Amino acid sequence: MREELPTDWHKLYPAGMTGIRVVIGDREETIKFDAQDTKVGWHELGKFDVDSTQTEVWISGSSDKKTIYADAIRWIPID
Repeated sequence: MREELPTDWHKLYPAGMTGIRVVIGDREETIKFDAQDTKVGWHELGKFDVDSTQTEVWISGSSDKKTIYADAIRWIPID
C-alpha cells in the first residue's frame, strides 16, 4: 500500500533556485529562477525572439532545495 502525502507536502519540500536553459536554434540562454517566494500560477521567464523551429527548454533537476515545480511551458506571441 502506497503512503499518501499530506495536503501541505509542498511545505515539507520547499522550492528554491532553479536553472532553466532556453535553446532557440543556435542560441542558448540560462535563466536563474527563484521559486522560493513565488505563488502558484504562470511566471514569466523572459521575452525571446523565436526564429527557429528547433526550440528547447530544459529545467534543471539540481535546484538548491532539490525540489523542482514545473509542469508546462506557455509561449505567447508578442507584436
